[in-house]
Amino acid sequence: MVAESDNPRSSPGKLVVVASHPVQYLSPLFRELSRHIDLVVVYFYRQTPKGQASAGFSDAFEWDVPLLDGYRNRFVDNRARTPSLRSFLGTDCPEMSSVLSDEAPDSVVVFGWNTRAAVQAIVAARRQRRRVLVRTDSQLGSPRPWWRRIAKEVPYRILMPHLEYLAAGRRSRDYLKHFGVKPNRVHTLPHSVDATRFAAGADEAAHVRRELGVSKDDFVFLYVGKFIAVKRPLQLLHAFLRLIRTVREVKLVMVGSGPLQAQIELRADGHDDVVLPGFINQSRLPAVFAMANVLVLPGNETWGLVANESLAAGTPVMISKDAGSYPELVEQARVGWACDSTTDGMVSAMHEAMKSTVPLDRIRSVVEGFSAPTVAQSLMQILSR
Repeated sequence: MVAESDNPRSSPGKLVVVASHPVQYLSPLFRELSRHIDLVVVYFYRQTPKGQASAGFSDAFEWDVPLLDGYRNRFVDNRARTPSLRSFLGTDCPEMSSVLSDEAPDSVVVFGWNTRAAVQAIVAARRQRRRVLVRTDSQLGSPRPWWRRIAKEVPYRILMPHLEYLAAGRRSRDYLKHFGVKPNRVHTLPHSVDATRFAAGADEAAHVRRELGVSKDDFVFLYVGKFIAVKRPLQLLHAFLRLIRTVREVKLVMVGSGPLQAQIELRADGHDDVVLPGFINQSRLPAVFAMANVLVLPGNETWGLVANESLAAGTPVMISKDAGSYPELVEQARVGWACDSTTDGMVSAMHEAMKSTVPLDRIRSVVEGFSAPTVAQSLMQILSR
């Protein structure tokens, strides 16, 4: 579903993107956009290795792929008393208005509205009569305290219908519809990944298997992500340990770190079928995805971009029905298997994945739809309307 503008444009004009901080998923898209339009990305938070740890990884680190190369970017000062992305008041950028005035864009895309700086950008752009589009992958099924749901209901219904949105998929559209946003104010823009980089992982897949102690005959289920409750890594481990009571030559590789790491290590102790390599940085992930038979995304994710990365590496996915990517990748594209949130549901889905296959040509056709060049072209078309 793509909205039609009342004032068609012949070209997208200049674009300012406002995002919290450089992340590995977005930089390829920004580089691609910069090849075709006048783009400036404005960041309002400087993430640190320590900040990455507090965000759920536990280990302090920096991404080992370039995040700021290939596109024009600038940082605005964050004057919050306690800088953070974990609370609304953790960012405060009063110069956002002057930055937008200096750059004079035709359109402004703001990623999210859950920080004060993002709201400042939205307000400033509207006051300057610039076109504003808010990027969201929020869904109604995301776990939130009941009091927060109630507190948001009325103000969201009042404010949200006045904005224009870039929704990641069906569940994001449903979320916006719930709060009264009209369909003609919603554009569908898929998430994107650097599909070319992840496709190259097949060259090193066999080497990674040997490194991890996985034989060529093992069927490998892969988990990649933070070890936090919402992603359900411990539940996946419980399901796998039940699976191996009846199945042989199968392994679970769990890549990541986080608060649940000690519990996972304790539960996996004595099981050679479970491999815990710890945190693996971006440069090695393509080969990690490629060496697996199935990536498992068991949690309640707003989307779950590791699924896109896995598919780009040629590896099908097993996705929780709670995840935002489930309708697009499993229901529609059929590049994987669905699993319930229960342990029994996960075991059943694992059995199904082991006895069926997903054609590689089907995976490749789906990957093209969320490659950075394709998504960049889609965004430029939206901005031109």
